Amino acid sequence: MPAAAALPLCRASDLSLAVDAEHGAFDGMSHSGTLLVIRNLAPHACALAGLPTLTLRSAGGKSLPITRAAPRFMHPGPVIVPLRLAAGAEATAALRWVAGAVYDHGRCYAVASLGVAIGTGTIRTGLPARICGPASGVTIEQPPLRLDPRVDEASPATR
Repeated sequence: MPAAAALPLCRASDLSLAVDAEHGAFDGMSHSGTLLVIRNLAPHACALAGLPTLTLRSAGGKSLPITRAAPRFMHPGPVIVPLRLAAGAEATAALRWVAGAVYDHGRCYAVASLGVAIGTGTIRTGLPARICGPASGVTIEQPPLRLDPRVDEASPATR
């Protein structure tokens, strides 16, 4: 099994993107989130960035000024190695954000879609959400992608 560095980079056209609210598992007191799911539709393995760049857009397609929160306990920042994404395999990350207007003079944005940069392309899916934060900047928590343990790497996923 070749290491991720020895594999071709994943292409946006070979991947699918979905979000899964997991029946409200992310919803709490003024908080929300979703599970980001990237699946390799290609018949071969590829290397996927472990911490890809996200873009959030409004219903009108406008890019929203929502950024990734700095990872906790990692200064100046994490070194995240690419993942080896087998054919049919999925990589996931639990995205979390503040959904309530809990900040004095804060900002809230109505999000309609989520994009993930893959090389020179972007994969996109709908994400109806309200994301809020302080006036100094609205952020979301984005941990590194992990391989979905429910997918058997020896055979393409059938779920």
